[in-house]
Amino acid sequence: MYIIRIKKYYLEEFVLIDLEKHVLNYKAIPDLSKELNERLKAKYNDNHEMLINLRNKLDKVNKEIENILNAIMSGIVNNMLKDKLDELEQVKLNLDLKINELSIESNDVDSVDITEDKLEVCLVSLKSLYLLGTYQNVKSL
Repeated sequence: MYIIRIKKYYLEEFVLIDLEKHVLNYKAIPDLSKELNERLKAKYNDNHEMLINLRNKLDKVNKEIENILNAIMSGIVNNMLKDKLDELEQVKLNLDLKINELSIESNDVDSVDITEDKLEVCLVSLKSLYLLGTYQNVKSL
């Protein structure tokens, strides 16, 4: 079995050349813009579906909490009900947190529109770093 060693410099050089050919190419901007916007839209749709599911779960948990509170108010009190209530309150807290995080993320994703002009600005920045000739410069962006 032969072990082939590749010098880091040659690998980085290959990556930079391929990057210039396929990404740092002004002809690629329309395709990149379209693809990135499609991915953002898919991410938004996924988040929207998850939000619906989380809100449905939250509604169920709230109903369970309400049922337990009604049982306690009607005089049925035991440790099992109290433990279940504590557990449901924790589940509710976690669901609220996830819903808030996902709502913020969805708003961020929905508000982003990657135009060809924005991509061109990024491309100019990347290309200037690329022209400096170091993989580290490009990687840092």
